Amino acid sequence: YHMKRSSLEFQRVLPELPIIQHPVFPNAVKQGQWWKYPGTLLLMTREYTKFVIANLAHMFGMTAGDFS
Repeated sequence: YHMKRSSLEFQRVLPELPIIQHPVFPNAVKQGQWWKYPGTLLLMTREYTKFVIANLAHMFGMTAGDFS
């Protein structure tokens, strides 16, 4: 659920570094019909929001390091 955003951030900061994705799926995260589970719904909503913010930051020439 956070792979797209984290891969995006790493590629922008370290474009020469090959990224090997290895997703892990905790049992607590309900992937099928995730919208029915409040905890998973909140997690997915937060991750999508962070993904949108990361894309907007990139459009304005910012990186995650600019926010720390």
